[in-house]
Amino acid sequence: YFSDKSIYFPKKMVKDKNTLFIEELASKYGFNTYRLDSYFKNDLSEIKQKLDGRNLSPKWSYTIGDGTHPNVRGASIAAKALMEIIKKES
Repeated sequence: YFSDKSIYFPKKMVKDKNTLFIEELASKYGFNTYRLDSYFKNDLSEIKQKLDGRNLSPKWSYTIGDGTHPNVRGASIAAKALMEIIKKES
């Protein structure tokens, strides 16, 4: 999720504190999951450097304003991240 101040995972964890519910569910049915937060955090850091460290809202930088659904930039970063992951796994 993307808030005005940070990029974070929901609090709903299961068995252990590092596993998200959706990750456990995907694993149960044989699907892989990938955490993309580091790609967004790196991008946000690069943008802040270019703008002299000005605080930017991750929510408005990467979503349509609801903190969940991607805008054009958010979709682009996710697509690039997934392309990198696919290349590594091929």
